[in-house]
Amino acid sequence: MDKIAEDARYAKEILNNPLCKRFFEEFRNILFQEFERSQQKEKEERERIYIYLYFLNKFQVFFEAFVKNQEITRKSLEEIELKKKFLDKFKF
Repeated sequence: MDKIAEDARYAKEILNNPLCKRFFEEFRNILFQEFERSQQKEKEERERIYIYLYFLNKFQVFFEAFVKNQEITRKSLEEIELKKKFLDKFKF
């Protein structure tokens, strides 16, 4: 359980880190700027930018889901431990 709790805390720290937030924001802004500067006839370039944006968003959503799952797992394990301690008091 300690490893899961440690992983959950570390993942949440990364996700909430201002540098990580800034990375996603700035990378997204750079891609939008590139898209705006590209000409409508530059289909391949626009598709490349779209794919980068798509995967950037997918990565962020996946990472956020990973963090939430780690927290849920940690809380579930803590709850099981509390119930186990409670039930141990009533052993004969």
